[in-house]
Amino acid sequence: MKLLIRSIQIITALILVFLSIGMLKPNYDSKSEIVLDKPIEESFNYIISEDKLKTWLPNLKSIDKKNARWLSLNEDTILNFTNKESLKTLALRIDKLEIHEEILFSLIDKKQTSQVRITFEELENKTKLTVNQKITPKGLFWKSVMFFNQSSIREQAENLLLKFKQQLEKEDQFNVS
Repeated sequence: MKLLIRSIQIITALILVFLSIGMLKPNYDSKSEIVLDKPIEESFNYIISEDKLKTWLPNLKSIDKKNARWLSLNEDTILNFTNKESLKTLALRIDKLEIHEEILFSLIDKKQTSQVRITFEELENKTKLTVNQKITPKGLFWKSVMFFNQSSIREQAENLLLKFKQQLEKEDQFNVS
């Protein structure tokens, strides 16, 4: 009986420690940078191209614009992703779009909201792309989970930027028509 009570106490303590981590670190912030071997116009046009999105965004299955045009400000566009046998849906909301300078958007799902700011800086016919991301999990459980997934999230962001760079630099010249 004492063993059972002690086991329950230990499990309860572990759960409380796990949940308290979420209270101490409610958000996750990251910053990634990469230099693209393309001029700023091509880099910007490629990243906002609906047609090219699937080439560098892994597992993107479909885009549902509802009644909005692609990249309409303050309108939700639904991005559907497949991951093995499941479907994940994110709402994409463009908050700010400054040509060749900055894109500010939110990605929203059941577990979290991500605010992303992408800036473009011209460097002698190249482009420095800087991505700042703030992830705010919904609920104490997801905040605690986020704490333990920080390195995985950082790695995924870096891999996504590398994939974008590879796909962009494969193009001879890219312009939005």
